[in-house]
Amino acid sequence: MESFNQRIPKKKEFYNNKEETEIFIETAKNNWLLQYFEKSFIKYILKKYEKFDNFNVLDLGCGPGYITTAIAKVRPDWQITAVDYSPYMIESAKKNAEKNKVNIKFINSKVEDINLKPNQFDLIISHYSFSEFENAKKVLENIINFAKNEAFFEITDVVRIKNQLYINILTKISRFFYGKNFNRQYINSLKGAYGIKELKNLFNLPEFKEVKFKSFFPSRAASNIYILIRKNKTE
Repeated sequence: MESFNQRIPKKKEFYNNKEETEIFIETAKNNWLLQYFEKSFIKYILKKYEKFDNFNVLDLGCGPGYITTAIAKVRPDWQITAVDYSPYMIESAKKNAEKNKVNIKFINSKVEDINLKPNQFDLIISHYSFSEFENAKKVLENIINFAKNEAFFEITDVVRIKNQLYINILTKISRFFYGKNFNRQYINSLKGAYGIKELKNLFNLPEFKEVKFKSFFPSRAASNIYILIRKNKTE
């Protein structure tokens, strides 16, 4: 059995695999536990930033677009751009947006490679996607570049745990909640996730003026990360 003490980054099968993408989408649409986490994140974002009008929002790793669409329905005044590497995820996200009659700009691209104008986003979000990106440092460079001089970055992601016994228990429990096929995707994501110390090192950047970590156990071995981006204004 592979040890979880070291990060085991693997290219996730569902990125460009239609069958694996369908497993992810169907599970996200029908599984009550995944829906709970999505709704909690949506509620958190809408409540925390409810006083901000005409926000320019960037969703990194939007998947099938359930979160992006839900936010757009409540805040039609926000201009939302959503990015995902999987063409199948983007196709599903576009259908969800059209069905709910919301206006979202979708981009099919690796987050590391997206070409967007600098200094345009007030809020950048990422829900269980950050550890899936191949080059985290490049992603953070892009975030700093795309964000306005003062902006916010909110992410939720799985966190790798070193305790092998806990992992063995979590693997069995999560299979009960998620089913065999999606549980395989979940465990692969957990193996490729960062630990809290690694995340703190990654986010230790001068442009990030306020960084807060909040871990959630034992439900999904997850962490919320809030970041205030405050860049030095150019003359």
